[in-house]
Amino acid sequence: MYLLLNEVSSKYAKCFSLVLLTYFFMMALQLLSSIIGQITNVFLDFNIGQQYVTIIIRLIGIVYYAEFVSFLLAETSLGNVGKMFEYIVKLYLIGYSLPMIIKLFELILSVV
Repeated sequence: MYLLLNEVSSKYAKCFSLVLLTYFFMMALQLLSSIIGQITNVFLDFNIGQQYVTIIIRLIGIVYYAEFVSFLLAETSLGNVGKMFEYIVKLYLIGYSLPMIIKLFELILSVV
């Protein structure tokens, strides 16, 4: 189908590819949301605070969004901007996950 559209017009082929890519990411988001629901149930069964579950869900969403934007930037020949965006997101993720890291160290120290 892509090759046929590419022969007709490359503009339509790119549009078709973008629609397929959007559909793929939409299906992946639905799968990801069901996985997040299952992970949330596991965390709540272990009496982990709701704020940490919220942080985990937000971190997963940020990573998903960053991968999508980075892929689109790479496809539009803006790979350097995509790499810079990835670095900024990684720094943000480290800062945003600090409460969880501190809680993990507190848990390890309480066990030891």
